[in-house]
Amino acid sequence: ATSGGGVTSVLRNRNPTTSAVGGPTSPSTGIERSASTDIGGMNALSQPVSPGGGLLNASANNATPKNPDYVPPSTIQLADPTDEHAVGEMTCRISSKQRVDARSIGGMIVAGDGKVEARTGNILLKEGWEEITGDNTASAEDEDGKKQIIKTIPSRPMNRLTNECLFCMCVSQFDLSLGLSGGPSGGKKRHIPIAKTRNKLRYIVILRSTNRPLVRPGSSGRTGFESAIGLADDDDEGDEADDMGSDDGFDEMFNPESADAASTSKSKKSSSRGKSRSSRGSDDAKSKAKLYEEYDCGIPPEREISSFPALLCMAIHADGTKPDVRKILELDKLVSIENAPPRKNAPPGSAGYVILYFRNGDAVEIDTDLPNAVLHSTVAGAGEATSGASSGKKSTAIEATNRLRKDRLLWSLLQVHAILCTAVVERTAASAALAHPGTVMASSQLPPLNVRNVDRGELQYISTVNGFLTESSVLCALLDRQNTRSRGLLAAKAEEEKSSDGGVEEGNADGMDGMAYDMMMGNYNRVALFVNEEEKQDAADVLNETPWQQQEITSDGMTAVDASATADTLIRLLQKRMRDLEAETCRRLISWEDEKFYSASGERPGGNASGNESLDLMSLNDLHDTLQGLDDELEKMEYWIDERATMIKPITDECRGIEEENRMLEQQWVSYETLGNELTRLLSGLVLPQGLMKVLQNPGSVIIYDSSGAVDIERSEEGVEMIFQAGQALKLALDTAEKEGGIHLRAVSDSVKVLTSTSNKFCDSLARIVVTVMEQLAKEVCSRQDSIIGKGDNHSSIAMKIRESQRQFQASLLAYIKIIEALALLKPDILPAVRDAYSELVAEGIMSKKRMKAYFASLPGRTSVKIAHETNLGKTNFDFPGRTSASVTHDLSDYAPVSLRNPNTTDAAGMMKPVNVEDVEAALGEMLPLIAREAYFTAALFGLSSRHLDGRQKKRNFEAAKKSVDNSSQYFRYYMNRICGIASEVDAEGKKVKGDAMLSLVASIHLNEAMDGYIDRHKKGGDHSLSLAYVRATILDLRKKVDRQWVIWIEEQIKWIRTNPGVPQNGKRAGIFASVARFPSYLDHVLICCKAGRSQDYTPNLAKIKVVSYYLQKMASGLFASLNECAERETTDQQYAADVMRMENSYFFTQSIKQRGIELTSLFQKQITGASVICKQSTDAYLGWMIKREFKAMHSLFSNISRIRKDVGDADVPIHVPRAQFVRTIQKESSKEIMKEKIGVVYARMEKHLSDGGGLLPVAWKALVKVLYEWFGRWEKLSTSCYKFILEPSAIDVVRLAKAATGATAGKRPDGKAESRKNFASI
Repeated sequence: ATSGGGVTSVLRNRNPTTSAVGGPTSPSTGIERSASTDIGGMNALSQPVSPGGGLLNASANNATPKNPDYVPPSTIQLADPTDEHAVGEMTCRISSKQRVDARSIGGMIVAGDGKVEARTGNILLKEGWEEITGDNTASAEDEDGKKQIIKTIPSRPMNRLTNECLFCMCVSQFDLSLGLSGGPSGGKKRHIPIAKTRNKLRYIVILRSTNRPLVRPGSSGRTGFESAIGLADDDDEGDEADDMGSDDGFDEMFNPESADAASTSKSKKSSSRGKSRSSRGSDDAKSKAKLYEEYDCGIPPEREISSFPALLCMAIHADGTKPDVRKILELDKLVSIENAPPRKNAPPGSAGYVILYFRNGDAVEIDTDLPNAVLHSTVAGAGEATSGASSGKKSTAIEATNRLRKDRLLWSLLQVHAILCTAVVERTAASAALAHPGTVMASSQLPPLNVRNVDRGELQYISTVNGFLTESSVLCALLDRQNTRSRGLLAAKAEEEKSSDGGVEEGNADGMDGMAYDMMMGNYNRVALFVNEEEKQDAADVLNETPWQQQEITSDGMTAVDASATADTLIRLLQKRMRDLEAETCRRLISWEDEKFYSASGERPGGNASGNESLDLMSLNDLHDTLQGLDDELEKMEYWIDERATMIKPITDECRGIEEENRMLEQQWVSYETLGNELTRLLSGLVLPQGLMKVLQNPGSVIIYDSSGAVDIERSEEGVEMIFQAGQALKLALDTAEKEGGIHLRAVSDSVKVLTSTSNKFCDSLARIVVTVMEQLAKEVCSRQDSIIGKGDNHSSIAMKIRESQRQFQASLLAYIKIIEALALLKPDILPAVRDAYSELVAEGIMSKKRMKAYFASLPGRTSVKIAHETNLGKTNFDFPGRTSASVTHDLSDYAPVSLRNPNTTDAAGMMKPVNVEDVEAALGEMLPLIAREAYFTAALFGLSSRHLDGRQKKRNFEAAKKSVDNSSQYFRYYMNRICGIASEVDAEGKKVKGDAMLSLVASIHLNEAMDGYIDRHKKGGDHSLSLAYVRATILDLRKKVDRQWVIWIEEQIKWIRTNPGVPQNGKRAGIFASVARFPSYLDHVLICCKAGRSQDYTPNLAKIKVVSYYLQKMASGLFASLNECAERETTDQQYAADVMRMENSYFFTQSIKQRGIELTSLFQKQITGASVICKQSTDAYLGWMIKREFKAMHSLFSNISRIRKDVGDADVPIHVPRAQFVRTIQKESSKEIMKEKIGVVYARMEKHLSDGGGLLPVAWKALVKVLYEWFGRWEKLSTSCYKFILEPSAIDVVRLAKAATGATAGKRPDGKAESRKNFASI
């Protein structure tokens, strides 16, 4: 390119690679590519291919730098970024082409889903649509009459789209965070902060992609972007009429500083432009009446392809660089426009904002106020001219400007949406309905546009007054095209011919405003009201001749126009004209009929025109007479009919009554017939066979009795089946009556009452039969020889006989279970009484008190008998040496104290006897299956475990079964409480039993183990699960009682521990507390009782039993609470006695528990940890007190030296404590003889303080020796570092002296006995 000059070459060198792939024109360099490069290079490879093969349009790549379709945003620099026209054109160049929808203009001829190549604008067409290529030519005659060929504008490629700006406005701000999709790219909502964009201008731009632009490119504005690229005044049609400017202006857009360098080339063109302007002067004068300049790009209307318009939210820097399109919103998805008032915090002069809502969830809030930068430049002149005016007037002017801008945005948006969205879709749907009816395209419509707080009529008025239409040539051309489409192509040609003949021109202001009003109001396909001007003039004359009615309003004395009166006058006038028109029409019809008659007959009356007129008048008179005669005859006929109707009225009334009565009788007959059929149907379900009715009235008649009057159980099975069938039939009849209805009918109600009474009597008889059979079976089973319990039977044989009796009784009773099922069907509320009778029979027969007493008395330990006997005699085994006592529970104070030197507890009095756990084990193993079977049979017999019941009903059934089985097994539970050591209730009758806490503890452990055998692990449900649940409930009930018995004993022992027995008031030489010394003996007894009857390697895991572990730990905690109370009371010596007390007892507790194995150690782990801490703290305090007491002078000396040394250092210590004083003190206090004597005194004192039973003396002395070694070692280092004096004896010598002192007294004890050597754990 040569027009770019030096600037082009410089830009070409800056980016040499862009033009190779960028397209027909490299936007960043402005390089014009040759035709050969366009066809054979990369651009040709990127062209779309038609379905038939080959390139769609090779001329699509012939774009020159005069028409850059795409410009990278990074290269833009506008001279005036506040120019809305320039920003709109610039937005078209930096934005991608929009997709062409199938419903938009030309969408039916587009292939590939309407996708457009983003930068070149090429689009695929369907087969059969040829492109328009080549140049159009036209001929015209000059002044001499010679024809000359005029070359017009070259045609545009049909398949190439370009962006066209329809509207552009600078706004204060826009908010994109209102919609569901949030920010520009969707996803999380974001609001563009003001701080980041305060140096940017924001624009709202409406554009579309089309191959048939509305106006000549570059003519929408003469400043800004077009000026920058050389389109300002360049209308020269010798440049192939492309009208997109030249390279020098295009390069100036990228580099405004190079404008001076290109001024030379511009001046050369100015002379040629002047000539063209003068030639155009006459044309401009001719086209003054038009609002825009017509432009023909060569594409016919039927081949136009356009996308739906899109709204772009764009920001650009204040220096005209870095434009950024924030959001693209398609207007065909617009569903709502809201005109919102200003917010409370809005600046003065604000006109509010506009909110747009879209179908896909997007929304944008647009503040149409002028931004500050534009506002200052716009209002600056006005502000200087009216500097003396008040600020209120200035704010009013700003508000008026802003309000006008918002109205302009709303008006333009509504016009564009109506013309290019709604009207287009309606035309497309209409065309599709004609061509392809029933398709989706034929029924597709845009969503209705909801406009809030906007008066469309007022908005159009504001538009007309302020000339919104005259300011936008694009909208003028758009309205003109819409008008042409509405009238049709033929009408448009006729109108053009008329205009050429001097008629009214298109595109004038009045016509455009009318068309804009139609678009605003939704009249998209405008239809003329009048056929011609004569009709229009006639309507105008009628309206002008109508007098305007006025009316005086007397309320306030003012005269006002009454529009209703005027409307009434106009209506009467129009009605009169309508009647005249009807008369004229009748006359013409008669004349036409006469003409047809004359033509058919060939005879025509003679005469001239006046004769014809007289004939017409005669015909009219004949017609009038004929019609008048018909009128008279009709009137007479009506009169005659009225008279006859009066005469026959009584007869018709009587017939009508008879008909009504017949209809009612017929309806009654139908109702009675229907009622009879319904009663027959209802009563047929209530009638039972005669044989079943006999069974229902007397069920005992089918039961067979023997000679003694007892029921013959085996021979009565058939009778039981008949009873069950009768019960089912009765239940079915009652259910039928309830479901089918009709209970309100007397016949049905009486039948149901009879059946209900029969059901009650039948159920009462069945209940008596069942109870009689139960009594007879129980008596027979218990009286059999193999069921009688003898004196030689042991507990196993007795349990077997009881189980066998239970099995026989239940097996015999199963033959009568259908009777119980019949009772459950007909009268469920009678089952509890039958169930209670059954449980009483079992409690008095199968599991009677006599049998249970014999069984428990036959157990190996005879625990139940012994406990009852001893309790009632009030004596123990000491009174009866020959009998072994059943009670093994003793208070904690009765146990013998233990010693660490002899960890095994001595049982001189024979107190630590095991309990008789054999009885508990035998009873649980032999009798619990009996109880489980009883629960299973009770649930099965009375139907208490149905699977289909809900949770609440299942719980009620379980409670009912538990109540029944509890009553059946009452004597089992009574004797089970005895052998578990559970005390009798205070108000219990008969022999009372005293509780045994130790036996209760061991029984609790055995009950816990027995629970595992009755867990429903398979979750079978039904009777089996219910029986297992009952056994678990029985075991839990026993466990609660035994645990409560043992817990009461524990609480009593804790009370005794808190009394601090045997502890002196001053705490000196308290030794091991009596409660602490006896607690290990109790634990030994517990282990002995738990291991009784078990294998040698069995060890009870008490830590896993929550109740046992909790209360044993509570008892141990009571020991430490007592110890702490004694150590802290006021009478206790706090110098050493409190520490010795804590040290000895905590050490004793820890060692005594550890000596008893890992089980108890894990059980009391928390208490052992606390005791170790107490022992360590008290030992440290006690040993420190001992050393400070015996080595008082040396401790005081070295404490003083250590303190001085920290302040002044080693060298200055002799200044504060003279060496002579130091040596004198050392020689006096630390000689070997003196040290030996003092250590001996310390040992003697410690031996005096610590008790022999605690076993703490060796451990405490060992700890003291260690402390002496540490202290004397520190003193030795201080003496050497501060005085260079060697301390004698040394720390090692002190240790030897301490060991020697232990050896000298090791063989003697205070009581003169020899001391036994034993290793103890260190503290």
